Amino acid sequence: MTEIDKKNLNIWHKLYERWIISAKKIKNDNTLADGVNISEVIDIEKEIWSCALEFKNNGIELPESMAKFKSYTKSYKEIYKELASENSSTESESIDETGKKITRPVNPEIATQRQNLHIRYYELREKSEFKKNKCLEILHSEFPQWTVSTIETYLKK
Repeated sequence: MTEIDKKNLNIWHKLYERWIISAKKIKNDNTLADGVNISEVIDIEKEIWSCALEFKNNGIELPESMAKFKSYTKSYKEIYKELASENSSTESESIDETGKKITRPVNPEIATQRQNLHIRYYELREKSEFKKNKCLEILHSEFPQWTVSTIETYLKK
């Protein structure tokens, strides 16, 4: 392999690395940044095609990776699958097989406590005719697991 061959091969590898990095930045979300990334990929592709042409003009056999090179539009699906698999491996812990995010299960005991809170507030406010602040003090003493602000929040719902 001559020095020209090594130089061209080195140029090809650098261009291909730049192309991969730029292609992975594209999210296809129609933003300005995305447009810039697509333009960058297209510019790199033009350099790659001119490098391939230079290989052919000099009678140098194209490396296998260069011969199999596809433009971004043709290889988008492959790149997208690769990115999706990278993202899904990090998110798989927090998403179940139905695609829903795994959250803490609803505690039925808390639901009944909230119901009791509403009933007790109604009794204090309407039947005993206490003011709101006094009701909140009494409720806080009856439901010590919650702060006054939490009790207010639950009463608004």
